[in-house]
Amino acid sequence: MMEADKRDSGTLIEILLPSGRPLWSWQYLTSYTYATFMIRTPSENCNEDMLAIAKREATRFFGDWPIHVIQPDRQQGVIDYPRVRVTAFFTSLPVRNDMHLSSLVVVWFQNVQLPTPNEDAKKALMSIEWDRLALDYET
Repeated sequence: MMEADKRDSGTLIEILLPSGRPLWSWQYLTSYTYATFMIRTPSENCNEDMLAIAKREATRFFGDWPIHVIQPDRQQGVIDYPRVRVTAFFTSLPVRNDMHLSSLVVVWFQNVQLPTPNEDAKKALMSIEWDRLALDYET
């Protein structure tokens, strides 16, 4: 049995928003951004299709929760998104006092698989408008 101060909470990603709100993720999916395309021509239409696929995958893996996609910063003239797509189920304290928890599925992109999230992704995650996007619920 582990000591109380050394327990593993199972949290894989922890983010503290500037408001002081903590976000926790116990599970996430990492994949190649364009994994579902056998052959593709880089284009904004391809990116729109990929984002629709990413949302369907998020619903398939995590259920019917609100989904927020963080658009990556791309250099002018660059069509492709970063090569790694991460989809994480985040939980936090409730937005409203009469609820128990709040949750949101977040999709972001980064150039490397690890660390998850990388520094750029952490900055983007910290800008999430949790109170507006997350869903409150009772356990």
